[in-house]
Amino acid sequence: MQNIIRFFFIFIIAFNLEASSHNFDFIFLRASYGYNEYNTNGNLLDTESSSFLDTGGYELSYMYKIKTRSRFDLGFKILYKSISGKTDYVGSELGSDEPYGSIKSTTDNEYKTKRIFFNLDYNFSNSIVLASALGYGNYEWVRELSQIQVETYSWDEFLIKLGLEYKVSLWKFGVDFYYMNAIEPRMKTSNLNGTFYLGKTDSQTFSFYGEYSVLRNLNLLFGYDMTKQNINCSDPLIEDGQVYYEPKSEDNQDYLKIGFRYRF
Repeated sequence: MQNIIRFFFIFIIAFNLEASSHNFDFIFLRASYGYNEYNTNGNLLDTESSSFLDTGGYELSYMYKIKTRSRFDLGFKILYKSISGKTDYVGSELGSDEPYGSIKSTTDNEYKTKRIFFNLDYNFSNSIVLASALGYGNYEWVRELSQIQVETYSWDEFLIKLGLEYKVSLWKFGVDFYYMNAIEPRMKTSNLNGTFYLGKTDSQTFSFYGEYSVLRNLNLLFGYDMTKQNINCSDPLIEDGQVYYEPKSEDNQDYLKIGFRYRF
């Protein structure tokens, strides 16, 4: 990470700089989740689902942007996101002969994301911008199925972003695509001593957003994100002669976003 930051600042110095700006964003989030787990035969084991009324939180970010005398803009962005709420659990006990739907309950969830992005934008014109970024971050999901079973999923992550933005008058509209690849994804559960080392974990996100300039230094932000996350089956975990595994899962996540940007 230190080498990446050092290269970034050398890259900045190499450009003929014109101006810089600071952006601070505060965004309110409402989230819906559709999480499914499957056994090794591909049959549905359990689901977690919620509506936009059930889960929500906030996102904070700071962005430093540098305009050059070329068509390129440079910068970096630091982001923190926190979401919590309840999901409806429908499933069955792993390893049992009980059918899907034999267990129903409510799960408490906490999701936390920390990321840093290094941005490189290309201005086709005063109205159209091609955005790109490389990112690194950390993700944690605490899933409280019961008082004796609390699962914690966590990993570091590498991200690539590509986007297109259109500016007209006081408005901006854009779409971004993010690909996330997890580094050493794992899951710990309170009712076992060991750690599940998960299979390949990645996600794809389409982010649609708008921005309106309310005042000289204040913008209104709104958006809608759609994420599909995949976690492949873990390596086996053996404890007290029993073999356990964390099954394959898919998670469809939707986010409604509204907030403001303060520019200085």
